[in-house]
Amino acid sequence: MTHEAVGFSLQILLAALLGGLIGLERELSDKPAGLRTNILICVGAMLFTVISTHFTGEIFDIIVQADQARIASQIVSGIGFLGAGTIIQSRGNVQGLTTAATLWVVAAIGTAIGLGLDFWATLTTFFVLLVLVPLNYLENKLMHQSGYWFNLKVKDDIDLLERLETIINQVGVRAKRTQLDRSNSDNTLTVCYDSTGPKYLFNQLQEEIIKLPDVKTFHINKY
Repeated sequence: MTHEAVGFSLQILLAALLGGLIGLERELSDKPAGLRTNILICVGAMLFTVISTHFTGEIFDIIVQADQARIASQIVSGIGFLGAGTIIQSRGNVQGLTTAATLWVVAAIGTAIGLGLDFWATLTTFFVLLVLVPLNYLENKLMHQSGYWFNLKVKDDIDLLERLETIINQVGVRAKRTQLDRSNSDNTLTVCYDSTGPKYLFNQLQEEIIKLPDVKTFHINKY
């Protein structure tokens, strides 16, 4: 194996490692772009950058050097399409902006590795993780994230239950179903959730849920 091949292999491994670290945090946070997506984006951006620095062509006995900046700029614009796919807008709420921004930064990290800026790529990765983990905790505290439990009695209808959980996700409340009891006597379901989020989101959630047909009761309490 040539020296160049060894160097390229190390670049792939570094891109996979740094993209994987960020992707793992996204995966653990249950975000749409997780481990594999971030690894592939980082490795792909690195490869495009390496190609841009090595590609030459011969046309009519004239050596043509590729425009390196042009390929890098296409990485930036191209990643925008993936980022747009992670952004969800529903009922006035926009979700997925952080995930989209993360993909953008991961592509930049891959580009830096392709240019041989391994130290800067590594430093940026740890800074991104600092933003995603400790600052997320701090942000939750500043936004007065609180724990709530709520339960509902609804008509025994799977479609209604799926619609209810879709609303919970769209509002942006983090909720985990803890109980689901079926009553054959009155054909109802009793559903309980543990959840966290700022108070204003729970106010919005309550407004949306009471609009649903066949909701018999709805109770929400703070921990």
